[in-house]
Amino acid sequence: MKLISCSLTQSQILDHSKTETRRLKCLKVKAGDFLLIVDRVMGFKKGERPKPLALVQVIEVRREPLDNILPDAVVREGFPNLTPDEFVQMFVKNMRCDYREMITVIRWRYIPPGPFIRNEAINGKPKQGKSSALLKS
Repeated sequence: MKLISCSLTQSQILDHSKTETRRLKCLKVKAGDFLLIVDRVMGFKKGERPKPLALVQVIEVRREPLDNILPDAVVREGFPNLTPDEFVQMFVKNMRCDYREMITVIRWRYIPPGPFIRNEAINGKPKQGKSSALLKS
């Protein structure tokens, strides 16, 4: 299973107010994929593992310029109090990119907790490798 880190928006993941994300790359994600959202995917000390936050299913993937974001998309990103310009400024600062950057928008739906999440994500070892590093925010 692919891992995706939402380290800057953990509270929005936990309250399910975030239903999409913008990434600089993530070209291998497609509609129908399941993603395990975790606290981080890099920088672990020996014995540490990602902390699972939610399981989601991708419902849409598209590419667009970062500065094309609309107010309703800012809300789906989990920032209802920001304007699109404020969101773009925050993204550019955190991701060290240009506001005209072509980004990948990934929209998802949350999968309710159940045996799969407990067995695979919490008790098991999530698969790591290229797919996990690919989705870091």
